[in-house]
Amino acid sequence: MPRPNLYIGVTGTNTDVGKTYVGSRLLRSLKQKGLSVSARKPAQSYDKGDRQLLDSQVLAAETEEDHLTVCSQSNTFEIALAPFMAKKELYGTELMLKEISDVIFNSQADVGLLEGAGGVLSPFCRDADFIDLMELQKVDIVLCVADATLGSLNAILTNYFGFKYQTEKRNCVNLKKAEFIVFLNRFDEDLRLHQLNYDWLKNNFEQAVYNDIDELSEYVADLANKNKSY
Repeated sequence: MPRPNLYIGVTGTNTDVGKTYVGSRLLRSLKQKGLSVSARKPAQSYDKGDRQLLDSQVLAAETEEDHLTVCSQSNTFEIALAPFMAKKELYGTELMLKEISDVIFNSQADVGLLEGAGGVLSPFCRDADFIDLMELQKVDIVLCVADATLGSLNAILTNYFGFKYQTEKRNCVNLKKAEFIVFLNRFDEDLRLHQLNYDWLKNNFEQAVYNDIDELSEYVADLANKNKSY
């Protein structure tokens, strides 16, 4: 199966931290740097009364792919529940890992983005969470999107150490080599709390932390270009 030169799994500390927003902005910035980009949302659910664009449509607008390529119609559910719950509620059948793992990527873009639902440990299918899917897909970077507000430090640390513990426990050979990066979404440099949280993470957290899309994009583009040269 063709695979992106650099593969990013996008997760978050919660369901409303802006994974799709951050992912789409990152894809746009990378594309402006001359890199080819692709995105996949293996499964998604939404409130049919909500007039906002689907996550797959937002991502497809940046990659110039058909949104049904980003996420298939069969894995798009018109009810605001976790995808595996949504399929069970609507159709009485279970969403299984095999249904989403076989249709992830079919193009060798410079950068591929795989967006999950919820956090790294959020159940994605009846038989898998996002860690299982990222391990199967051999992602190179785990990008964790978080707020910079009160409580964000605990949320970030809980996600990170939960990720580390589970990858060791499950012996995830591929994810043990992946880089874990935190992006603080909705960061406001004029808010003292945001700056203090950012400074604490930069000084105490053992992984890279960004609060600016352009800076993150520069780093990702550099890695992608290095991978192209191999």
